[in-house]
Amino acid sequence: MMNMVSRQPWYKNPEYWFKKADDYVTATSRIRKDSAYFGEIESFSTLNSIRVIFESNLIEKAGLPEGETRKVILENWPQIPDDFNIFSKLYSGTDIINEIISDKKIRELIQQFNIARTESNKIYPSIIMKNKSRGQMEVLQHYMALNKAKLYSYMYIASMLYSWAEEDLRREGLSEEEVQSTLQAKTGIKKAIQQEDTNLFSEDRIKGLHLTLAYSLMSQDANVEAGEYRIDIRNVGSWEMIFPGPALIQSCMTSFISRANSILNDSLRGGVNKYEAAARISYEFVEIHPFPDFNGRLSRILMNMVLMTNFCPFPISLRGNSKEKHRYFIALKRANHGDIVSLASLIAMYVVRTFEELDRHFELAGLDSILKLK
Repeated sequence: MMNMVSRQPWYKNPEYWFKKADDYVTATSRIRKDSAYFGEIESFSTLNSIRVIFESNLIEKAGLPEGETRKVILENWPQIPDDFNIFSKLYSGTDIINEIISDKKIRELIQQFNIARTESNKIYPSIIMKNKSRGQMEVLQHYMALNKAKLYSYMYIASMLYSWAEEDLRREGLSEEEVQSTLQAKTGIKKAIQQEDTNLFSEDRIKGLHLTLAYSLMSQDANVEAGEYRIDIRNVGSWEMIFPGPALIQSCMTSFISRANSILNDSLRGGVNKYEAAARISYEFVEIHPFPDFNGRLSRILMNMVLMTNFCPFPISLRGNSKEKHRYFIALKRANHGDIVSLASLIAMYVVRTFEELDRHFELAGLDSILKLK
């Protein structure tokens, strides 16, 4: 029965894909560091992040072939952070917030992927892109942006967990002093986590991610630099959609940031499923199309920020080969007509497929499915 359901068009059975994806995401909480499963998921998440870059670029007919994408990233970052190790800390209970914030690899990572300013105030990536081809830059800068997005997600999770812990202790009737002393004893952190922004999404972050993605890659006719909103009128396809004009972009983005944070928080509280939240936020961003280029790639990074803050342990690819790209565009066209569930179902299907790929590895090793872990 379930196999028959899974073979039907993805948009016909959204609840099937939502449930199965949730089952897999929840199952990762049962994997411990001493498990035979841990090492495989750790290495899988490394290569999967590289695949995310390749597939997202492929959708846009950009970047490099699959093998070259992997080679370029591994040559520049031979020590890829083990994302699953970080996510596993979220389930460990004690000192999780302190461990995430103080994790040396993550701090080194964001320093490496930062954008710096020279004395002349010219913005440039901290990793030197000299003598790199456009394809190489599209890969490297995309990878930098994805990892900055991961860091924002990790920090938001830590802040969220800290806030929830505060709420739980207050409900127990503890005084404010007792609440803070208890939290400090458990996490080593005083009061709240200091962040530039208490929400996951902000205009500065989105502009910063675009700057990282598109630095020195903008076409001359855009007439704006990377990280700046477009100043021209745009449409997509055969006039499939006309995007808001330049005069409205700022107000559209202000409204979008507010909605995106509200939708994300609603998903974390169980008010909307995480796949619909990811679909709606990524789609509404593309619907505004605030930048001259790189909107699609950035929308898929935003999609993954929603999934990762909802405890999906690694980023998810929307595939770029002709068949899968056609599915993606069908889902976007359905969203144009008010059907966001089809896109949400497609995202959930790719979550399931990613985990099923892992499960196949475990089957080959004679191990049980992740779903059977106790």
